[in-house]
Amino acid sequence: MKHLKDLPLGLYEKAICFSLTWEEKLLLAKETGYDFIEAGIDGDEPRVSRLYDKKAAADLNRAILNTGVPVLSMAMTANRKYPLGSEETQTRQKGIELVRRAIDFALAAGIRIIHLAPYYGGSEEADANAQKRLYDSIGQCVTYAHEHCVTLAFEVIDTPVMSSLKNIMRIVREFDSPFLQSYADIGNLYAMGVEMEEDLTTGGRHIVGVHVKDSKPLVVRDVPYGKGIVDFDKSFRALAAIGYGGIFVAEMWCHNDASFHQYLGEANNFIRQALRRY
Repeated sequence: MKHLKDLPLGLYEKAICFSLTWEEKLLLAKETGYDFIEAGIDGDEPRVSRLYDKKAAADLNRAILNTGVPVLSMAMTANRKYPLGSEETQTRQKGIELVRRAIDFALAAGIRIIHLAPYYGGSEEADANAQKRLYDSIGQCVTYAHEHCVTLAFEVIDTPVMSSLKNIMRIVREFDSPFLQSYADIGNLYAMGVEMEEDLTTGGRHIVGVHVKDSKPLVVRDVPYGKGIVDFDKSFRALAAIGYGGIFVAEMWCHNDASFHQYLGEANNFIRQALRRY
């Protein structure tokens, strides 16, 4: 088992301006100390259009070959707009379609993990009907993932129902598939007031990826590292205790402001320093 400091540390694609080419993004990640990029697919154009463009995966493969920097994971956040548990049949079916297309894209581009957001839709209340809708959708997605040997992982998100690995693991255990796992986000856990050490222990060896970011109570974006409430030393110690062996991703947003790129190296140094003892 590797030490945490030796595990791959990737960079969230949205920390880089979308206008850059894939090759430019991969080189920037490499130059600022990261081992890979986590692609981002949200529900808005033009990112989601990649899933409908037969050349998109080929273009990404070419950039990976030219730079030697892989894209190991994908943040499939489009289900925030098209929840898998939505009351609206058309919305729910669109969400399933996007996950299937994401799996096709991942297979073509060599992406290993797609992390999903388990939104019920609407009020996010997990009544029996909402749970049935969500589980029916998940079942279709997991079957497709299994057929294509791509791992799906549900991420802890900032909703009352899915704000902990404890609740995510109920889904994972229900389907009992090697192609459905969990994805931790230590910033979200702190922001939502979840007991981090206990929750990571609940996720255990089913955690295949970890978003590393700072946060504040109920604030899960745009908090600079070291300026929020996340105890990184405590978090990494808890991950080491469960024998974590997956990937780390520095989750940041540049909001298409190129000046933010200057912060990427500083963020990398902060995380590497926090990981150094583990």
